[in-house]
Amino acid sequence: MAKRSKKKQRKNSAGIFSILLLLIILLGSMLWHFFVPAVPHSSIKIAVLNGTDVSGLARRATEILRDKGFDVMEYENAQTKINKTIIIDHYSSDMEYGRIVGRAIGCRNITTKIDSSRIVKVTIIIGKDYRTSIKGIMRREFVL
Repeated sequence: MAKRSKKKQRKNSAGIFSILLLLIILLGSMLWHFFVPAVPHSSIKIAVLNGTDVSGLARRATEILRDKGFDVMEYENAQTKINKTIIIDHYSSDMEYGRIVGRAIGCRNITTKIDSSRIVKVTIIIGKDYRTSIKGIMRREFVL
């Protein structure tokens, strides 16, 4: 009888080990998806527009984005002034590119406006809340 119980224990142990291994693999793949972007930053082409009266913000945001590996194609003043910084994803309806850029600069105000004819995939319009919506814009070397 002792032999049968040892065989049962081995089968149970093997089953538990298999389940634990499967859970570890699933957890690892979920974490990989959250922390490793599916798209390299350098392939996301960005336009940065300054929607404030403070000069030089688009250039400063461009430097921050380029330091993080993004391809900023253009930076200039916006036609209108806005209060809240916004990221517009022109590429994907699920805002994948916008979210990647948003995580990089700390901005959560993301929307989508699909336009497949544009070279630029994401537009950032800097608003009057730039101090809190763009990480690093007030670093010492950028103090206004």
